[in-house]
Amino acid sequence: MAPQPRKILVVDDEPDLELLVRQKFRHKIREGEIRFSFASNGVEALEKLREDDGIEMVLSDINMPQMDGLALLQQLGENNPNIRAVIVSAYGDMDNIRTAMNRGAFDFVTKPIDFDDLETTIYKTIRHLDLMREALASRDTLIALQQELDVSSNMQKSILPTVFPESEKYEIQASMTPAREVGGDFYDVIRLKNNTIGLVIADVSGKGVPAALFMMICRTLMKSVAIGLHSPEKVLREANTILLEENESCMFVTVFYAVFDPESGRLCYANGGHNPPVRIKAGGGSELLPVESGIALGVAPDATFHEQEITLAPGDALLLYTDGVTEAMNEKGELFGEQRLLSAMSAVAAEQSRQLTKQLITEVLRFADTAPQADDITCLSLWCGDASGGDAGQPAQTKSRKFLVRDEISTALPRLASDIDAFMQAHNSSADVVFAVQLAVEEVVTNALTHGARDGRPEVRIELRCDDDFIQLEISDDGTLFDPLQFTPRSTQGEVEEREIGGLGLHLVRETMDSVQYQERDGRNCLILKKRRHGAEKQKK
Repeated sequence: MAPQPRKILVVDDEPDLELLVRQKFRHKIREGEIRFSFASNGVEALEKLREDDGIEMVLSDINMPQMDGLALLQQLGENNPNIRAVIVSAYGDMDNIRTAMNRGAFDFVTKPIDFDDLETTIYKTIRHLDLMREALASRDTLIALQQELDVSSNMQKSILPTVFPESEKYEIQASMTPAREVGGDFYDVIRLKNNTIGLVIADVSGKGVPAALFMMICRTLMKSVAIGLHSPEKVLREANTILLEENESCMFVTVFYAVFDPESGRLCYANGGHNPPVRIKAGGGSELLPVESGIALGVAPDATFHEQEITLAPGDALLLYTDGVTEAMNEKGELFGEQRLLSAMSAVAAEQSRQLTKQLITEVLRFADTAPQADDITCLSLWCGDASGGDAGQPAQTKSRKFLVRDEISTALPRLASDIDAFMQAHNSSADVVFAVQLAVEEVVTNALTHGARDGRPEVRIELRCDDDFIQLEISDDGTLFDPLQFTPRSTQGEVEEREIGGLGLHLVRETMDSVQYQERDGRNCLILKKRRHGAEKQKK
């Protein structure tokens, strides 16, 4: 049996909206996935709801004749509690948005309507409805607590964004690895006025279903307040006031909120008792962002929040995270902590934000090993676009990227190849130079991981630097000390079957690089390789 279409009632007194909606969703309508009906005011909407009990979502304007959207919301709450309402409001209309959320609206969109955003909101609401039905259908059979937590965890994840805005000037990624118990972590990315971006990361007190539900409230509240107020300090202050109005459960939430301007790199932020983010510098190295700790939202009515500001340089990145990262514990009872966090981020330059979130979660899970995960591991990263070039006649800045390898060869090499290719392509390296660097990395890293073990798998660090003249590679490992340059390269003369096995990898590296040097640094092997970027005559050392 074919699935029934999802029925949505659109309530708006603008006659052109029906045509625009049908045009935008024409393929979904033709395929029977969505069915729309339309009403011009709240009175007509209630009549259509009485005629068709299959309508599960109402998309309503606020300002309409006879019965406006707020009055309609109140009627829905009293008569149709299972219907989800999405409110359409003028941009920055905070009073009406707050009233709508208090009367049970699930989400909102602003006018003029961005139909891509509307489509995302509709499908997010449908996912939420499906999860609610799943929860309702299972409530009579939920005997074990774990079943309840699984449903709540899915509800929690369903409202978090998975598609993020990006441009040449910035890239944003986020990830949450939930614990077995439902937590209250959340993140959000909010489009604001003047093409600025709001970044939120937060952690609700407690665990279980109450924390997950409170998280959903806080996330919607932060979004609605941020739309109307540009100042991070004012956003936290307003959100704190609203949370304290009706908080019988006495729950609270730590929040870090920032507004990023891609044009200038300006980051304005305020903190409500949350962990300080990490700034990863384009040239390498990481540090905790200077942050006033503030107080969690929902605790004190007279709480103050301090607004601070920095400017991210081209190529810089920012990592936001929750305490599930720093408080991750291994079997010895050791915490991951801030120092391990900074070390992990220093090992990955800020070239692409998706590598930061992936690297962090990998490092935390590797540290915890078999110890059970006690809390959600949540992070959000922002990469500030690298403004290549510069003033005419001025030398380009040196750019660098660091990599850390601890995985098996089969895992490490494909990831390295992809990351190195992305870095070099971004800095206009020719195909033959990219190939030479990829070949050298593959040979040296393979040798280190295969033959260099002391106690366990060696740790290989790679730093790739790019300036006007050279690509320079520094590849170091903590395996058995060994200078490969003191050995004579294998002969490449004669028939292949008669040549001695081994040694050709180093021969290829020497042939493709312009300079190859070995050093011992603090008990580590270090190979320094150089390749001219513009095909100058080879000067082998």
